[in-house]
Amino acid sequence: MAIELFSFPFIALLGASAGSVVNVLLWRIPIMLEQPHNRDFNLCLPRSHCPLCKAPVAWYYNVPVLGWLLLKGRTACCLQPLAWRYVLTELSLAAISLWLACLLTSQVLLAAGVLLSALLAALLLTDLQHMLLPDMLTQPLLWSGLLLALSGAGPVSLELALAGAVTGYLALWLLYWVVLLVRNKEGMGHGDFKLLAALGAWCGWQMLPFILLGAALLTLVFMLVAHAMNQRSLHQAVPFGPGLAVSGWLGWLQAVHLPFFW
Repeated sequence: MAIELFSFPFIALLGASAGSVVNVLLWRIPIMLEQPHNRDFNLCLPRSHCPLCKAPVAWYYNVPVLGWLLLKGRTACCLQPLAWRYVLTELSLAAISLWLACLLTSQVLLAAGVLLSALLAALLLTDLQHMLLPDMLTQPLLWSGLLLALSGAGPVSLELALAGAVTGYLALWLLYWVVLLVRNKEGMGHGDFKLLAALGAWCGWQMLPFILLGAALLTLVFMLVAHAMNQRSLHQAVPFGPGLAVSGWLGWLQAVHLPFFW
């Protein structure tokens, strides 16, 4: 076991806290993009409040997982049901963090893995809900990947990370223009370019073909399942970000030499 056993409660709390931050990002960033001139609304302000009646939320109800349990899945002020998504996101990031702690031999890699997982979870959920991959998430993902490579603690060198970032961006940028010229329609959003560039910084350029193949297969499965459940027409636009996020996360695990992936 790579990390000392007594550290596991802290790691679980770290992961759950990362999940709590993901919930904040998922709610606040789309509003910030819709209201770019509203200086009274940002990632910190206004303080946490009930989405229904706007009553302030006590600090202890913001404690990851525990707050949801204390509230018994309902708002404290108006007793309306809280979405399961909040606690599931926190529990998922806690579980992922514990799993990474069992696999990774370096505390730096563990911290990087938790950060990567949180940012990709935020991008995945934002793209699913809003068809949006905001710069406020893709840029930190890109620069953190490059900084990890610069530190020498990551799975790829700075040269491979830079090549991955440039190659990832150009690959989807070229595909975008080919589709636009051939079909006279946009095949994907610019956020997809930036997300693949960020994944290239984390994984190196060698992993990009596998990441793209995995993302395409995952997106195809999502389309077919959604169509079979009558949730989406095959002609509707489908977000590519979730497939990239999942495939990129697996690609990073492969890059740190976990051979049972791919």
